[in-house]
Amino acid sequence: MIKDEVRRDVVWPMRNPQLFDDMGMESDHIMLHGPPGTGKTLLGQVIAAQTDAEFYRVEIGEMIDKYVGESEGNVHELFQQARETAPSILFIDEIEAFGRDRDDQSTSTGKNVVGAFLSELDGLTRNDQVTAIGATNKMDNLDRAFVRPGRFGSQYEIAEPDKNSRRKIFGVHLAEPGETRGTPAVDEIDYDELARKTNGYVGADIKELIEEASQQSIVDLMSEEDISHIEQVNFRNYEDTLRLTTQDLIDQVQDEVSDTRDIGFQ
Repeated sequence: MIKDEVRRDVVWPMRNPQLFDDMGMESDHIMLHGPPGTGKTLLGQVIAAQTDAEFYRVEIGEMIDKYVGESEGNVHELFQQARETAPSILFIDEIEAFGRDRDDQSTSTGKNVVGAFLSELDGLTRNDQVTAIGATNKMDNLDRAFVRPGRFGSQYEIAEPDKNSRRKIFGVHLAEPGETRGTPAVDEIDYDELARKTNGYVGADIKELIEEASQQSIVDLMSEEDISHIEQVNFRNYEDTLRLTTQDLIDQVQDEVSDTRDIGFQ
């Protein structure tokens, strides 16, 4: 399973750098690829949490500057900061935005940024305790220099979740009362039915589905209750009213299907 392989390739080496160094095992970084919304960023955050590492989500636009030479400097500063706060995770989302095949890049600046990034990556040692995680939904567009051993030598496909995975995702997002995220309470949820009804949904879709159903519960509450005299609604006072059910979520799925058909997608 992917989580076991990631634990072996990233978590264990970061927790036990001396052991892996003594065994002569080279440091490697990983590439996560798959459709949008499948949880690549979330997996990076989980890895950081399990290794007590500082998590840096790198926005490509922040690294690339219009002035000549600035972009390469940004790359160097990023890696330097990661070393200073180690253990660190550098999560580079949509890495294909600047890591595409260099033969396809029209400017020397783009090629220079790629070269600077790869040079910094090559300069990392296990003692630095900095691991880079790339994420892309366009694996075929990446320069092959990125995925050679010692760089992003391990690639993992994060596919659309199957029925059992969707069931677990619902379980994560449907928090019980008292959770800090404040998701409305859950009553008699049939997770198997929800997983069956949401074939083709990824993690981001399920999260949005729950948020939309929760919003609808609030709309219904506001429509039914005379709360004009209340300055601030106490969530717990309306806990039962806001309680989501399986049917609430299934109704939201049906609404989304209807909306899709209405705009011409069959």
